[in-house]
Amino acid sequence: MKLELFIGDTRGHSLLEFTITLPLFLSLAFGLVQVGLLMWIWVGMQHGVEMAARCAAASDSAIEAGLNPATTRTNCYNVNGSATANLAAIQSYAATNSWGVNPPPSIFSVSTTSASCPGSILVSVNNYNVNLINYLLSVNLNAQSCYTTAN
Repeated sequence: MKLELFIGDTRGHSLLEFTITLPLFLSLAFGLVQVGLLMWIWVGMQHGVEMAARCAAASDSAIEAGLNPATTRTNCYNVNGSATANLAAIQSYAATNSWGVNPPPSIFSVSTTSASCPGSILVSVNNYNVNLINYLLSVNLNAQSCYTTAN
């Protein structure tokens, strides 16, 4: 008799379903937020390298065209010369134009001799470490951009 009452009792099913599905729902929700933050940081880093490469290429092109470097100076150039002479200024410009994080300028590398884009200025970030979910997951981000200088 008592076994029949126990088998036919449907009270508590909602609580059981809730306790099973809540961890799955919260994992999915927080995972989507973390992926969104990661994408935002990556897009910001990509924007920083694109803006720095564009600025450096425009400044180098102006100098190579014979324009006065003092009057054609841009935000990423502090002194006259080539992109390699202005490495610190370009790195600082890239860090300033990165969204999502405030990366140190030292993580950006600038190269005027690259096999992947010859005759161009390459600004890149390699293996920028981003910690997600309270340091349980670590992801390395890469971003690069090259702009051709005038020949």
